[in-house]
Amino acid sequence: MPSSPREPRDSLRLGIHVGAAVTALLLISPYVQAVVAPAYILGPIVGTWILIWHRGQSLDYSDGARVGFLSSFYGSVAAIALHHLARRAEELEIWSIENLYLLPPLLADLGLEGESVGDWYLWMAQLVILTIVAGALGAPSGVLGVKLFSKAEH
Repeated sequence: MPSSPREPRDSLRLGIHVGAAVTALLLISPYVQAVVAPAYILGPIVGTWILIWHRGQSLDYSDGARVGFLSSFYGSVAAIALHHLARRAEELEIWSIENLYLLPPLLADLGLEGESVGDWYLWMAQLVILTIVAGALGAPSGVLGVKLFSKAEH
């Protein structure tokens, strides 16, 4: 039964999660942050590799594109959230034991209220741009991963 375009099949979730983790780690690493293309290429390729070689699944190109897009999109959102959280934690000096009580309210308020209307528009612009980049780089990278790691089925 073909998967619906809105929700990924359960069998693709591991590849999406692993690819998103790789994408997020590459995006928050200090040296790759300046050039984002490796994160959007390597994350989806690792996601498809996990599904094809580790789990022994066969993927068609549409599944590879789905894994590529969703893993790069979710990884980007996670990287942006971690970046904002780290910046706020640094401002509040949460690493000291005396200020540790500030962590739960920080996590509860994260993303609910912006400091200004401009911050909200900046966040929305970031989401639109990363959706376009995830589609432009992530989906073809997922298809490339299927092409590279499939066993001569395609």
